[in-house]
Amino acid sequence: MSMFYVRAWFGVLVSVCCVSVVWASVPWYQVELYIITQNEGSMVEAEIWPDPSNLFLEIPQESVVVDLQSTVALDIAYQQLSSDKIKTRAMHEALKKSSRYRVLYAAAWRQPFYKKEGVLPIFIQGGRKYGDFYELEGVVKLHVARYLHIEAHLIMGVFDLIPAGQEGGYYTDAAAVIDPFASEQQGGQEQQYKGRSAQSRSAYIPIELYELKQSRRMRSGELHYLDHPRLAVLVQINRT
Repeated sequence: MSMFYVRAWFGVLVSVCCVSVVWASVPWYQVELYIITQNEGSMVEAEIWPDPSNLFLEIPQESVVVDLQSTVALDIAYQQLSSDKIKTRAMHEALKKSSRYRVLYAAAWRQPFYKKEGVLPIFIQGGRKYGDFYELEGVVKLHVARYLHIEAHLIMGVFDLIPAGQEGGYYTDAAAVIDPFASEQQGGQEQQYKGRSAQSRSAYIPIELYELKQSRRMRSGELHYLDHPRLAVLVQINRT
């Protein structure tokens, strides 16, 4: 039985420059999103998890990816904000120093908010990279009605080396870890590498998969938390 979950793509991912939508007539908000995992030694072992082969992650048509490669100070949708614009920077610094948690994804951007019918889903990839897969993958949807709303569907994989001589798995030169709030040199981001060197190709296979699928009603300016034994989502949204 395959340990890989099903990742279905419907349509294509689009960058900000490819999205031709009239944004002037809709409200804009600033989104600050963190996705973290508990380090080893937590109580995850006591949980009962679903069969990973039954997990299904749908990537909706025209999903957008937040641009973490550069920082901006202006109102450009779905691009990483410069550090002086981020309201939760102190919390992020505390998370990075914590011995209990590890940050898989951290981003702050501005975007127009639509009603649920017109929402543009955001495709999330974070944590270490193993071949064609990231440690964390998923989709986040943000929309507004009377309140703000978030819907999150995330899958986190725990990978291990395939024993020598055994075929299969995905290959990677290194496990890439991206911190968009690191030193703002070279376009606002440093790319760090942990694990084996680029000269050593290693095969990995997922041995555990964890799924977070939740929604939450929110108020502007408040920090909200989606709870899960292995994953956690912290999000704060402010009207611009």
